[in-house]
Amino acid sequence: MVLGLWCWRINIQLICEEFKHMWKTLVITGVLGTLLGVVAAQQYSIRLLLAETTAQRHQLSASPSPASEASEKIGSGRPAQIGDGNLRHRVSQLEQTVAGFAKISDHLMERGQIPLSNERLAGLVGKFADPGAKDSDRLQTLRQLRRSNGLTEEVAGVAAAWLSTLTNSGVQRAALEQLRGVSHPALREPFLQMAVSSPDGNVRERAVANLGRFLNDPQVENQLWASLQNDPDPEVREEAREAIVEGEMTESRITALKTRGMDPGISVDEQAVIWEALREAGHQAPELSARLAQLAQTTPDSAQRIKLFRAFDDHNDLAFVPSLIKGLEDPNPMVRERAADALSDYRTDQTVQQWLKHVAETDVDSAVRREAYRGLPQDR
Repeated sequence: MVLGLWCWRINIQLICEEFKHMWKTLVITGVLGTLLGVVAAQQYSIRLLLAETTAQRHQLSASPSPASEASEKIGSGRPAQIGDGNLRHRVSQLEQTVAGFAKISDHLMERGQIPLSNERLAGLVGKFADPGAKDSDRLQTLRQLRRSNGLTEEVAGVAAAWLSTLTNSGVQRAALEQLRGVSHPALREPFLQMAVSSPDGNVRERAVANLGRFLNDPQVENQLWASLQNDPDPEVREEAREAIVEGEMTESRITALKTRGMDPGISVDEQAVIWEALREAGHQAPELSARLAQLAQTTPDSAQRIKLFRAFDDHNDLAFVPSLIKGLEDPNPMVRERAADALSDYRTDQTVQQWLKHVAETDVDSAVRREAYRGLPQDR
């Protein structure tokens, strides 16, 4: 009995200790979370308080009066003596505390964790707009503005003028990266110039990516198509394809793409990208689907067939099934592998299952067999 009561007491103590630990953790977490939220709201008040304490210090320095007694009660109820020296010490401590909070606030603003104050924003914009500043300094200021959500229209306009003066490809690339996603009209022209004429592939790649925000401009779209078809750098061509496929779709752009897609003079790559862009935006293009499916069956070019099958992948369109099944018999194992991969989207179809099973068991290429097996339902 005694042993049982002793064990019960120990358990209660352990539970209490665990509860205290959990409570401390919750309190600390809450304080840290609250601090970040409060710093921004209290920033203005902190500066006012700092000014007030400074004025009080000046007043104390100007009026050296004798010590006065205070009648407030402390602890045991005995009166406390507070003189000018003690008051000055307390004011000094208060100034240090407020200055510490102001320093924390400035640090959080620099890291973009709280909004910039109006004075700080104006200072950074002025520093960035200074034509006499070094490009490296202006780039660093641009980074601070982006990190702090300070890329205003004024900053974008200054950046457009600055970009046209840059000659160092490293600075150009870094500046374009900081302007990613900004669609101010003034930036359109320097982006275009860099995409067309920069000898550095990395600069052209970033400029092409940034042009995706201006796709409703026909000149910009034409340049993206030119980059897709003619740029010697494959990464630039891939950025152009992504910009065209993922760009904003308006009714006028949809109409223009559908018209362009049915032009018999355009390349297979261009047709595939147009079809993918329309499907990505949720717009059906059955005529173009049928045309691409027919082309995939008839083209003698294995590379073209691979590109088409890659475009068909992840787009569940029954018009492609016959050409994909025919691709399983292609003499090129890379074509067969790509066809098997794309057919996995139709694994619930019994005919597709039979073909994939046949290829998984009989194809002479192990990569093709593996891809066909992956395409089969795994719960069979």
